[in-house]
Amino acid sequence: MLLTAIIIVLREVLEAALLISLLASVRRYLDIKFIHFFTALSLGCIGAYVYAENLSSISELFDYTGQEWVNSTMHLGIYLFLGLFTVFLRLNKENMQRLKVWMRLLMLAPVALIVIREGSEVYIYINSFFQTDRPVFPVVVGSIIGSSIGLSIGVLIYYTLLSCSLKIRFLTVKIALSVIACSVLSQAVALLLQADVLYSYPSLWDTSEYLSEESVIGQLLYAMIGYEATPAPQQVIAYAGGLVLIAFGVLLNKYYGYKNNVDC
Repeated sequence: MLLTAIIIVLREVLEAALLISLLASVRRYLDIKFIHFFTALSLGCIGAYVYAENLSSISELFDYTGQEWVNSTMHLGIYLFLGLFTVFLRLNKENMQRLKVWMRLLMLAPVALIVIREGSEVYIYINSFFQTDRPVFPVVVGSIIGSSIGLSIGVLIYYTLLSCSLKIRFLTVKIALSVIACSVLSQAVALLLQADVLYSYPSLWDTSEYLSEESVIGQLLYAMIGYEATPAPQQVIAYAGGLVLIAFGVLLNKYYGYKNNVDC
C-alpha cells in the first residue's frame, strides 16, 4: 500500500511539477511576477478541492459522463493554452512586452488547470481511505514521499534550466511543452473514448509486455510524455496532429517575425 501510494501520488504531482517548472523557468524573461504564479497555484488548489468535493454530482451530468466531459475539457484547455504559449514564445524582448498580458494568461491558465486536474486526483485518492476502515497511515506517508519526490524533480528541472543559456532554455521549454500539450490532448481523447463519445477501435499496438503502464517506469513516462501501452488510433492521431499543429504555428510565427524585421 505504501509503494502504491508513492507511485500514484508521484505520477500526479510530477505531471504538475514538470509543467510548472518549465513555465517558471521563463517567467522572469516575460516579466511575470511570483505573485501571479502563486495566485494561479492558489486558484488551482481551491478549484481542485471544489471539484473533488462535488465530483459525485458532476459525474451524474450528461448521462453519467460528466466527469469525463469536464476532465477532457480541462485537458483540451491545457493543450490550447500551452500550444499558443509555445507558438508565441520567442527570444524577442520587445515582442514579448507587446504580448505580455496574453502571455501571462497563456502561462498561468494551464498552471491553474493542471493543479485542479492533478490536485483533485490526489485529494480523491487520499480522502477515499478516510471514508473506510482501511489503514490510513501508509497512504499518508506514501503520499508525502511521492509528493516530495515529484516536487524535488520539478525543482531540479527548474534550476537546471536556469543554468542554461536563454537560447537552449527556450528551445528545451518549447519542445517539452509541445510534448506535454500533445500528451494532454491524447488523454482528452482517451476520456472521450471512455465516455463513448468517440467510436472505439482496436489499439494500434501493445507494448505492455515490454513496458507496462502499471510499472514505476511506465507511470513516470505516462506523467512526462503521456506513455500509453495500448493507444487507440484516435489518440495517436491526436498526439501526432497536435505536434504538427504546434510546429506549424511556431514556424509560421518565426517566418512572419523574420519578414517584419526584413521589412523594417
